[in-house]
Amino acid sequence: MPHPYRPLLCRRRRPGAAFLLLEAIIGLTILAGVLGTLMAGFMVGFRAIRENNVTITAMLLAQRLLDEYEIMPPESGREEGDFGDTYPGFTWQRSIWSEEIPYEGERVSKADNDLAELAMVNLRIYHTDGRDREPILAFEVYSALTQFERFSVQSRLRNGLYLQED
Repeated sequence: MPHPYRPLLCRRRRPGAAFLLLEAIIGLTILAGVLGTLMAGFMVGFRAIRENNVTITAMLLAQRLLDEYEIMPPESGREEGDFGDTYPGFTWQRSIWSEEIPYEGERVSKADNDLAELAMVNLRIYHTDGRDREPILAFEVYSALTQFERFSVQSRLRNGLYLQED
């Protein structure tokens, strides 16, 4: 039995005690690798969530603009704008043009054609994250605005979309 006051260097070592440092280094290396992999997975997940939020917000903003166009159709041409301070970083660009409806098998002369043309719309929503980068196309939609009214005159009057004429 070693003397209790003997220095540590003079004590006998257990067999296999030298592997403790090597085992600790290997264990810490494995732990660092696992933690690094987990952190990379979390970062990819967070980036996907952020991109999904941008896409969903852009889709809802596009739906809002298309609903406004159905109520008050804009003029043909190209126009750009933003959503103000409510949605910073989001801008829109739209192109509207008229297109005749092709009626196959029907002979309709221009004088007899009382049918309205379709207003085709290409709406693009862009997003920039404020890091001095070019805006990224977040959402794009091609659609047609028909001349059919989505709401009846009575429902428009009730909801304040029309001012009632006296």
